[in-house]
Amino acid sequence: MDFQAYQQVIHVNSKGNLFLIGEAEYQARYDDEEPLMILPIQGKKDVAQIRHVVDDFLLERIPNWKNPARNRILLGLTEAVTNVVKHTPGGQVLLYIDKIGPRFHVIDEGTGLEFNRLSCLLFAKGFSTSGSLGAGFPLMIRFFKQILVCSSTMGTKLVLRSDLTQFLRS
Repeated sequence: MDFQAYQQVIHVNSKGNLFLIGEAEYQARYDDEEPLMILPIQGKKDVAQIRHVVDDFLLERIPNWKNPARNRILLGLTEAVTNVVKHTPGGQVLLYIDKIGPRFHVIDEGTGLEFNRLSCLLFAKGFSTSGSLGAGFPLMIRFFKQILVCSSTMGTKLVLRSDLTQFLRS
């Protein structure tokens, strides 16, 4: 299966929430942006630390951060960071704030996602390549409005978009 076919299958199976993009598209969209915060991911201790640092940072900058989405967004981010710790030598989280909420880029230094296992990795709850619970991607898909996945042999970049505006209308 070619890259374009993977893009279509992933987009349809995620009901439009998950997109597979190439490195050139990632660079065109995001290389000119300056993150508000860059947090390194090097080991297990970083998982909880990143969650707390991000939470404190967003509490100071987003007036409606204390809403029902907060814990779900932080849990989804925690899953992404945990995947970096479990499956790669390390990486980083870049934090941005868009008009509708925080956006995270979780970038790792691994060998990339295996395309022949991609549908299982992204959609099958309980599927794991490391003996874990295999809930990471299904949780992220559930808790973020949109996820972009850019993966190659040079590593994987996830763009996790949240939408806090839906909670302001209630």
